[in-house]
Amino acid sequence: MNYEDLLKAYNQLEKENKQLKKQVMEFKNKYEIEIEKTNYQIKENEIELTRNSLVKSMKKTTNNGINLNVQPLLNKYSSSSKKVELYQSLFRGRNDSYAKRFVHSKTGKPGYAPAKLKPWDFESKEYAPLDSRVIEQHLRGEIVAGIFPICLDDTCYFLAIDLDEAEWQRDASILRELCTNHEVPIAIERSRSGNGAHIWFFFEEALPAKVARKMGTLLITAAMSLNHQIDFKSYDRLFPNQDTLPKGGFGNLIALPLQKKARIDGNSVFIDHNFQEFED
Repeated sequence: MNYEDLLKAYNQLEKENKQLKKQVMEFKNKYEIEIEKTNYQIKENEIELTRNSLVKSMKKTTNNGINLNVQPLLNKYSSSSKKVELYQSLFRGRNDSYAKRFVHSKTGKPGYAPAKLKPWDFESKEYAPLDSRVIEQHLRGEIVAGIFPICLDDTCYFLAIDLDEAEWQRDASILRELCTNHEVPIAIERSRSGNGAHIWFFFEEALPAKVARKMGTLLITAAMSLNHQIDFKSYDRLFPNQDTLPKGGFGNLIALPLQKKARIDGNSVFIDHNFQEFED
């Protein structure tokens, strides 16, 4: 999904989303009825995301959003280097630094901090890069790594919607159906806690974080417009969480998926429409 495609989809969605909201309000006022909770089907003439907004390789999808035209290149028997290479091609962000999870020795509370080349030197500003070695350690369960989505030029390679709380499965299903009906590639990860989800969208090339975030906001608004009873209380935030990189800072981080220890508990894995983990 390149910049021109995303901008076109954004403008189209913004225009027709306004029309849809107006139609919903007019319908409510005229007939004074409620829209049933399950009525979030999308009409072809309502919110239109054109094929040009899709990742070019995504030509045809199933109802689960699975690409039927792409043959699997890797499996569980592939080499570690190939797996890491594929992983890094999707989860791209700031590569000159990454965040590492820790547990406070006194409080026992977990947190994240930028990883340093010299962790014993509290004054050091030499940060460790996010490289293949770190990714492999993360996947093997040796560390828990987080990625900073915003690059130094205020662009990003992915957007993630963070869902939490009791209704996260319902809201994730609505977003999945919205995106699948319009052939927008989507990947849903059950979070490390098991009580939420990250909705991932991957871009072919770096896009302005501001544009990606507006697209995410419009997707949530569009989903809510389909049913006025859906308030998306599970929605927590977008990643990237800022339009621009804070001066001298890193921006918000998001924990990378598929960490081994979390996977053992069935979490931090990608799930299908029945919330079951995809087979390797």
